[in-house]
Amino acid sequence: KADSKAEKFRPAERRLMDGYAELFSRVGVRLLSADISINSANRLTRQLPEMSGKTYVLAILDGTQAVMMLYDHNRYVYSNRFRLMAERGSDTLAAELAGHVSSLIQFNRSQRKEPVQTAYFGGLHENESFLCDRISAQLGIPTLGLPSSAAVVTDRRLSEPFSLGDYFFATGGLLG
Repeated sequence: KADSKAEKFRPAERRLMDGYAELFSRVGVRLLSADISINSANRLTRQLPEMSGKTYVLAILDGTQAVMMLYDHNRYVYSNRFRLMAERGSDTLAAELAGHVSSLIQFNRSQRKEPVQTAYFGGLHENESFLCDRISAQLGIPTLGLPSSAAVVTDRRLSEPFSLGDYFFATGGLLG
């Protein structure tokens, strides 16, 4: 039907994608495809042996936004995107993030899935290294930064070390 929701949004999606294609074209890059961030995350998590077979929460922070994803045996189950209310690097951020992780743990329990074993965080600033310890203490599960991967090879001439958490979705998109 012409009045279905999908039909109403297709022109907007097309205009958005045309805009990106034009932007990339101006700098000499041909855009071949676009994908949603969850698919990029799924491709990348399959390349991380530390996550293989585990049930975990994966959190990616990006400025004042965050995405938390629940995986059961390294298979995507659920995600939640939200705005961070606490200031980055603050003590209240640890409590806010622990609350979001706890919600996913409770959801996982309600689904009678294997218990969440670990929470992984990407996109943390240098002054936020304390967050993993605080969240781990609050929730009683290991809370770690993202593991590195042999699937991700970077140019050794980079001026700064490559942080998978800072480029998580883009890196997953390149693995497609």
